[in-house]
Amino acid sequence: LFGAQAWPTPLLVIGALALPVALRSAEARGKLGVEAVGQGLLQVLVVLQVGAAAVLMSIPLQVMAALMALAFYAWGGAVDSLEAGDSGRGVAVEYGPLLLLGLVIGLLLHRG
Repeated sequence: LFGAQAWPTPLLVIGALALPVALRSAEARGKLGVEAVGQGLLQVLVVLQVGAAAVLMSIPLQVMAALMALAFYAWGGAVDSLEAGDSGRGVAVEYGPLLLLGLVIGLLLHRG
């Protein structure tokens, strides 16, 4: 199930495990029904995209897990800020450095 030749399998397991947490996160923001499911699926999609990029770059599992957790946190925080009425520019300034941090770490580990 796991290994270099079967790389999508761990990501599918992570997606299945992250979906209930993402749905609860959307519900905690006051969303219900289809809107909560949509926000939860988008949050899981972000985490899976970061995980796929980390797997394709052959990043160690510990760092990949940290990057995926950072993506989950950053997405949830950005949504909370936008719903609170913060400007898009303010949210980008607040959560953009987290994206850049993950990108720099990924590039440094990929070169190493």
